[in-house]
Amino acid sequence: MQRTVAAARAEEDSVGRMLASHLGGRATDLPVVRSAWPGYDRVNVQVGLEAWLGAPGRTHRLVGLTQYRHREFGLADLLRGGERWGPRIGSVETEALPAGPGGLTRPCTQCGIYLVADSGSAAAVLLRGPEEHGRGAVTVEVASAAGELAQQAVNEIRRLALEHNVFRGHVIAFGGEVFDRDEGGLLSFLDRPDIGREQVILPAPVLDGIERQVLGVARHAARLRASGQHLRRGVLLYGPAGTGQHCAFLSLG
Repeated sequence: MQRTVAAARAEEDSVGRMLASHLGGRATDLPVVRSAWPGYDRVNVQVGLEAWLGAPGRTHRLVGLTQYRHREFGLADLLRGGERWGPRIGSVETEALPAGPGGLTRPCTQCGIYLVADSGSAAAVLLRGPEEHGRGAVTVEVASAAGELAQQAVNEIRRLALEHNVFRGHVIAFGGEVFDRDEGGLLSFLDRPDIGREQVILPAPVLDGIERQVLGVARHAARLRASGQHLRRGVLLYGPAGTGQHCAFLSLG
C-alpha cells in the first residue's frame, strides 16, 4: 500500500503533469526544437536565455529538476510523463561560473524547466548544462503550441547569447582541456593592467603603426561598417625564437 501511495503521489507531482497543465491540450504531440552549444559557452547561453525571458510582455517561472544526472532524456520524454525513472520536480540547482574580471560570476542553471507565458501563448524551455567536469554540451529545448514560437525562441536565444557574450572585450585564460573536460576551471578572466603609452617599449614607428591599426579602426568604426567593411584587424609581432612574438587579432563588432 505504501508503494502504491508513493507512486500515486509521484505521478501527481510529475514533470509530465506539470508540463501538460502549463501547455494545455495534447502536450505529448507538441514538436520540440533543440539547440546545443559547447560546454565552455554555458554562461553565454544563460545570459542569452535570461535576455529572451526578460522581453516585454513575457513572464516565466523556473522549476528545478532532480534525478537527472547521467540520464539520457529530452523535453519530448518529459512531455510524455509517466516514467518512473525520469527526473522529478525539485530545487533549482545552479553553479556560479566566471562572467567577468575581478571575480565576477553568474549563477547558471544546472537543469531546469522555464514555464513561459508570452502574450497569451505558453512555452516550456528545458535548459541543461554539461555533466561534471564540463563534459558534453549545453542544450536548450523548447516546446509550444503557438505555431513557430518554439523555433523563434531558439533562434532568438542563440542570437542574444552572441550579442551579450560575456567574453567579448576581456582577456581570457583557457584551461588545459577547455574543449573537452575541465579539472581546474574551463577559463578565467584576467585583470588587464593599466599601462600608459610611455611604458610600452617599442620603436616609435612600430607603436604608431599599431595605434593606427587598432585605435584608428575604432575611431572610424561607423564609417567602415557603413561602407560594408569588416572591423577585424590583425597585428603580427615577429622576431627571433624565444622573444615572445604573438599574433593578436582585434574585433570591434
